[in-house]
Amino acid sequence: MSGFHECELKVKIDNELRTELREMVVKKGYVLTDSRIETDYIMDTPETAFGKNLFRVRDMNNAEGKTILYTIKLKGTSTDFQDYTEYEITPKEDGADILARLIKSVCGVELDESIFKITDVNKALNKLLCEGFIIKRAYQKKREAYSDKDTKVLFDIFPDPVGMFVEIEAGGEENLKSTVEKLGLMNCPLESRNYGQIIRETTAGNNRLMFK
Repeated sequence: MSGFHECELKVKIDNELRTELREMVVKKGYVLTDSRIETDYIMDTPETAFGKNLFRVRDMNNAEGKTILYTIKLKGTSTDFQDYTEYEITPKEDGADILARLIKSVCGVELDESIFKITDVNKALNKLLCEGFIIKRAYQKKREAYSDKDTKVLFDIFPDPVGMFVEIEAGGEENLKSTVEKLGLMNCPLESRNYGQIIRETTAGNNRLMFK
């Protein structure tokens, strides 16, 4: 497994704009690849050693069932958009050794690679808690993912009061900018904060945001 570069921008939307954009991305050749509920658990040490980097355990639930995605994001240098090198695997994929090595290099905690083979999210979280991690933040969203060969357009619905966003993910800055232009979002207030920052600032510091 090698890391992939990911550039992200978001726009806060309402139902009307969401409908317009969904129709537009289909006309532009994007294909609906998934519709799911995601529960994200952001892990850290009590000393918040991850800083602007991220260690996430994601529980994904769609029509085909449930799976877990283990992710490490290493922060890049851009301040105009979310800029990361990302490493992620499901329990069935190779790369557990790389995730364990990255975690050790960032926070000094040495994890057994078998943790990343756990398929039950509660067992995985309990194991990480026993290893000294904390759940820094937990939140849910409903996500529709549309993709073409270069980019993804994601429609995300969060519990109130956070609301709805469209997120554009691309492998480089030029693809990110061209997709923003292609979707006619140049004049919209582009959101460069990540979802953790948005949730924290929208909910006055609430670290748990779940659908009722």
